[in-house]
Amino acid sequence: MVQPLEKKKDYSPMILKLIILVCLVATGFTLATIAKKTILTKTRPNVLGDKIKKELNKSGPNLLDEINTNTQAWANEILGVATKTINRTANQATESISDYVFDNTVGNLLKQIDKLPEKQKEDIKRNVCK
Repeated sequence: MVQPLEKKKDYSPMILKLIILVCLVATGFTLATIAKKTILTKTRPNVLGDKIKKELNKSGPNLLDEINTNTQAWANEILGVATKTINRTANQATESISDYVFDNTVGNLLKQIDKLPEKQKEDIKRNVCK
C-alpha cells in the first residue's frame, strides 16, 4: 500500500470552535445593548436634573421671590460695610493730612518762636493770649 506523504488536516473542530466563539461574541453584544437600553429607560426619571426641574416648577415663583429678597439683603449689607470702610478711611486721611499741615506750618512757626529772645517770646504770648 502506498501512503500519502502529507496527511490532510481536519479543520472541522477548529471551524466549529470559531463559529461558537463568533456566536458568543454576537450574543454578548446583543445582550449588552438590550441591558443598556432597559437600564437607561428605567433610571431616566430618577435623574437629579429631572427632580430639580419638577421642584422648580412647583415652587418657582416663591423661590424667585426668596432669592430676590436674599440678594437685596446681601447687597444692602455689602453696601453698608463698604460705606463704613470708605468713611473710616476718609476720616483717617483727613486726620493725617491735618496733622501734616499743622506740623509743617504751626510746628515750624513754634520752632522759630523758640529761637527768639525771651522778651520777644513774652510779647508774642501776650498778643496771642489776648
